[in-house]
Amino acid sequence: MVSIVIPIFNSAPYLSGCLASVSKQTIGDWEAILIDDASTDESAQIAASYCKQDHRFCLLQQPHNMGQSAARNLGMQHAKGEYLLFLDSDDRLSPDYIEQMLSHIDDADLLQTGYKRVSLDGTITEEKCPSWHRRYVLTSPCMRLYRTTWLREKGILFEEGMIYEDVLFSARIWKEKPTIRVHQYTGYLYLINPHSTTSEPHDTTRIFHELKKLGIHPFQFNALRIRLRAHFIKEKLLQL
Repeated sequence: MVSIVIPIFNSAPYLSGCLASVSKQTIGDWEAILIDDASTDESAQIAASYCKQDHRFCLLQQPHNMGQSAARNLGMQHAKGEYLLFLDSDDRLSPDYIEQMLSHIDDADLLQTGYKRVSLDGTITEEKCPSWHRRYVLTSPCMRLYRTTWLREKGILFEEGMIYEDVLFSARIWKEKPTIRVHQYTGYLYLINPHSTTSEPHDTTRIFHELKKLGIHPFQFNALRIRLRAHFIKEKLLQL
């Protein structure tokens, strides 16, 4: 079984599309763990309605807004599947997503795949596949399938109380040297949402500090260097 961890916070306009894409998977052996992070819109009601329709959806609610990292950690704790993947509540999966992931992970600890970047009107603006030479990416924890027991044995969790926690999560994974497989597949549909946390300023200094503690220099990763520098400049401009 595959456990799908979906953190939710005020994503009502996109949530039904996200959950519907899960329910339409060509393989039915999955559970979707929905973590409502004290939403103030109709997100919790939408999530609850899917739980009533399909027992494979399970809703957990945090008593107050604790952030995406805490929500993902809670979902990981409750995961019952042999495999685990993360899905953001404003993104979607292609119908064959789980089938493709399971058919290519083999005996690996982790499978890395690609994505399509989709605008609000449904236009595909970018399609990106990973390569074997660029498999060690410090990006979103989504677009991957993890072996649940491996994550738990290594004690890998998300850093709570910060944005851009995906960078540190990936860094901790790569430090443990997992067995990796790469699949040239772009079934993860990443929605370009101007209100997502990726559009907000990030604690760049803290990220650099934490990466240094892990023995990883961020400028070893060109894409990460560009992204962090862009956010660093944005933060400085906001302080003017």
